[in-house]
Amino acid sequence: MTSDVNAMWLPVFHLLTGLHHAYTISRMVTVDYDGVSHPYMLVTRDMGFRFLTVWNLILQCLYFGMCGMEIILDANIEGSNPLVRRYKKTRDTIFRALVFPIALLVTSVFWILFTLDRDLVYPAIVDQYLPPHVNQMMHTSISIAAVLELVLRPHQYRRLWTDITILLLFNCSYLFCYQYTYWTRGVWMYPVYKYLSWNQQQLMNLMLGFVVPIAYYLLAKATAIKLHGTGVHHLNGTKKET
Repeated sequence: MTSDVNAMWLPVFHLLTGLHHAYTISRMVTVDYDGVSHPYMLVTRDMGFRFLTVWNLILQCLYFGMCGMEIILDANIEGSNPLVRRYKKTRDTIFRALVFPIALLVTSVFWILFTLDRDLVYPAIVDQYLPPHVNQMMHTSISIAAVLELVLRPHQYRRLWTDITILLLFNCSYLFCYQYTYWTRGVWMYPVYKYLSWNQQQLMNLMLGFVVPIAYYLLAKATAIKLHGTGVHHLNGTKKET
C-alpha cells in the first residue's frame, strides 16, 4: 500500500520540486543590480553562478527533470529496455553521489555560519535584493527536497567507491573554481574566508570538500537501508529484496 501511495505522489512531488527550483533560480538571475555598490553584491552580480548554492540548484533541477522524463520513458518504452535501464541508473547515481550530500552540505554550512554571524556568508544587504523567503528556498528547501526523495523512493547504495569518487571530483571542481576566482579576481565569494589564516582555509576546504560530504553520503546510505532494506531494486518500478 505504501509503495502504491509513493508511486502516485512521486510524480507530483518531482514536478512541484522542479518548478520550485526553477522559480528560485529565476528570482536569482533577475535581481535588479542597478546602482549597486556593496562589495558582496558586486560579487553576486559578477560571479553569481560560481556559488555552490547555484550549482546545487542547477544540479537538483537536472535530477528532478530526469525524474519527469523517466515517467515519459516508462509510458512509451518497455522498462527492461537497456537504454531506459541505463538512464535510470544514471539518474539514481546523480542522486546518491551528488544531490543528497551537496544539498545537506549547503544547508548545514550556510545556516551554521548565518547563525554565528550572517556577515560571514550572507550579509543583510542581500535582503534588499532578495526577500527572506527566497533565502529559505535557496538554502532550506533544497535539503527538504533531498530528504523527501530519499524517504519516498528506494535508491541503490551498492557502488560506494564509484559514488564517492564522483562526489569528490565534483567537490574538487568546485574548490578549484572557488580558488580560481580568488586567484584571478582577488575576492573571496564567501566572506568567512577573509577572517581565516591560510592553514584554516585549507582545513575548511578539507572538511567541507571531503569529510562532511562523505559523512552525509554515508548517512543517506544508512537511512536508505533502514527505510527500504538491503539490496533494493527499483529500476523497473518494482521493489524486490535480494
